[in-house]
Amino acid sequence: MDHIARLVGMSRFTLVKAIKIVEAAREEPEKYNDLVELMDRTGRVNGAYMQLVSRLGKSRAHHRPDFSVRVDKNGRLKFTGVTDPTTILIFLKREIRELEKEIALEHNP
Repeated sequence: MDHIARLVGMSRFTLVKAIKIVEAAREEPEKYNDLVELMDRTGRVNGAYMQLVSRLGKSRAHHRPDFSVRVDKNGRLKFTGVTDPTTILIFLKREIRELEKEIALEHNP
């Protein structure tokens, strides 16, 4: 994967994001072809990838079996399955929003 990424002039993580967008568009063209077109038009992947993650929502993006977060004995967060900082940030922001909703419901039943 690193070799292919170098050949096409992008990082491995950017290549993985582009592949995920293309795979989503192949599975459901009516939903995701515009993201492939956005990548082609702008030459950029991250914006299209962030839209993909947002559209996938909790069912496919948030509860991924290959992504987990835990706190180690020193209180530091440890991530498993995802090392891309952008993806980690997206997942953490979504989790914070969900926790905020739960707290609001507890205080305002």
